[in-house]
Amino acid sequence: SGGMGITVRGVKDLNISGNTIEGYYLYKVHKQTKPLPDDISGIGYGIVLDSITNLTLQNNTISQPGPFAKGDVFKVRIK
Repeated sequence: SGGMGITVRGVKDLNISGNTIEGYYLYKVHKQTKPLPDDISGIGYGIVLDSITNLTLQNNTISQPGPFAKGDVFKVRIK
């Protein structure tokens, strides 16, 4: 994959369980004309979660990050 495996923004009662993400951010991200700010974009992560209320995140396998990966899970504004 050239980017993140799962991205979710602005959801209530979210359950992300039992997923397998292999090989994320293998390629450089294309320049965006109106990118999100770095503190909420999640670029470089296998799973990106933003503005979630009541999150269940369990039993997910994230492996084989590419050369442009920054980490497995990015979470911001989680309640």
